[in-house]
Amino acid sequence: MAGPMSVRRSDEVAAATMAEEAYTQLRRWILDGELPAGSRLVVRPLAERMGHSPTPVKAALVTLAQEGLVESVLNAGYSVPRADAELFRQSAELLVEYDVIAARAVVQQGRNESVAQELAGLVAEQGRSSRSGDNSRGFELELHAVLWQRSGNRLLLDAALTARGRALVSSGQLIRHPSLLGDLHAEHQSVVHALARGQIRAVERTLRRHGRNTITAVLDLFPDNRPRSTKGPR
Repeated sequence: MAGPMSVRRSDEVAAATMAEEAYTQLRRWILDGELPAGSRLVVRPLAERMGHSPTPVKAALVTLAQEGLVESVLNAGYSVPRADAELFRQSAELLVEYDVIAARAVVQQGRNESVAQELAGLVAEQGRSSRSGDNSRGFELELHAVLWQRSGNRLLLDAALTARGRALVSSGQLIRHPSLLGDLHAEHQSVVHALARGQIRAVERTLRRHGRNTITAVLDLFPDNRPRSTKGPR
């Protein structure tokens, strides 16, 4: 027969699991655009939709707020942040630096050829999506995520995934816009070729150029289309 301590521990584990499930589901809905920018996030309807009690949903929203994927509104609960060009630019510039660090690690570990081969497969898929005009999968972000994962740096991966989420939300999903597919596909090919050769300086130059071009292309899609600067290391 289980004692009070084991029962309490079991309850704690179950609560943590439900909070993790709620967090994962909410994060997916936000990043997939199912909960678009400006959406009010009301605990009880979300809990009913997920089949959870309100408690794990509240815990998930607190975590998502800490990551910048939702915002707390005074006396109004939570909402998905609206598109913010400056926040997108800052998040995307961070991602460029994470790319460079990850690529350097991959080359130094002698894994550049195998990682380049893996990325080449995604680039080929991106090319097919480009011809069909479908960017719902978000290849611009998926390709870079593979590079972070293969770096072997867990802290970098966690930080990059958080910055990626902020870039996606703050762009109002514009980073998945079909018009970006063509140019970015060619740039991804250049990144893969440089990585396969293991020429770290060439990889860094290519990644930084690609990052600047991506930032400029996405910012040009913002409705106000104001002139902006994307200065960075060359």
